[in-house]
Amino acid sequence: METDYIILIIKFRTDTQTLKNVSNDIRRAFLGLDRGSPKIPKKIQEIVNSNHELIKPIHFALMKDPIKTEVANGKYKIQNAAVGAIIIYEYIGLSQEFDTFINQFRKYLLSLFEEKKYKYLEYCSDVKLIIGKELD
Repeated sequence: METDYIILIIKFRTDTQTLKNVSNDIRRAFLGLDRGSPKIPKKIQEIVNSNHELIKPIHFALMKDPIKTEVANGKYKIQNAAVGAIIIYEYIGLSQEFDTFINQFRKYLLSLFEEKKYKYLEYCSDVKLIIGKELD
């Protein structure tokens, strides 16, 4: 049995250590949590006019970049600033509709990041969509 995975990599163009809500808003939106806007899994379900959920978020992680900053008198502090996020979805729709779904999902993501309708997306510099399969 094959399982299709969608890996989404989002990069931030600023130090989100000072803007902690950026990474949290992205997490909520892309995992479809209550306060996230838009709820990406639900929104793509509406776009493709499906009666059931098509992607299930299975993992979210922030990408960190340790930054050494001087505190005082030659002493340094290490900050782990979030520089991006990785979201892994499992595609749970029909396999014969996967290619069509990916094209619509990609189009939706590109429009979302180009429009920058949501404030937290202003701090995103890049988005990549990677397709993967698990084979038995």
